[in-house]
Amino acid sequence: MLIQPTLELLHELRLTGMAEAFEQQLGMPDIGQLAFEDRLGLLLEHEKTSREERRYIRLKGLAKLHLDAAVEDLNFRAPRGLDRSVVLRLAACDWIRDGQTLLITGAPGTGKSYLACAFGHQACRTGIFVIWDGMGLVTKRIKHVPHFDPPRVRLKSANPEYDSYGWPVGEIRTA
Repeated sequence: MLIQPTLELLHELRLTGMAEAFEQQLGMPDIGQLAFEDRLGLLLEHEKTSREERRYIRLKGLAKLHLDAAVEDLNFRAPRGLDRSVVLRLAACDWIRDGQTLLITGAPGTGKSYLACAFGHQACRTGIFVIWDGMGLVTKRIKHVPHFDPPRVRLKSANPEYDSYGWPVGEIRTA
């Protein structure tokens, strides 16, 4: 078998994960005992994992999340009123795929940014493009939207304690 041309072809076809796995297999003395199908399966699994990792790193960089947060690291014992089942359901990211919006509210210092970054990292892990924007950036971007009819920003909450608010763009205020 011609090893170098095979490695070059794998790189040319942009199968860098398979090329890495193939080089690793070449260094294993007892790899020849595996059947061809098993070795091919290992190469393909490594390629898939490598692509998922590269995609996550790319999406994470584009998202510009300013905290290295993870849903797995959330402390549900702290008195913040986080419901574990709701957080885990949101972490599945189905609400993003359904085109819904999440608005996280709360007092200063309660972990809103950490929670948002945790959901952002989770979305990146599942292959969803996200971008970090604080409310100040959101309002600036909305102000620059060309408007034929004055666009409205609607903040909604499923919590009956909060009303739904609709403001014309010119009336948005940041604290």
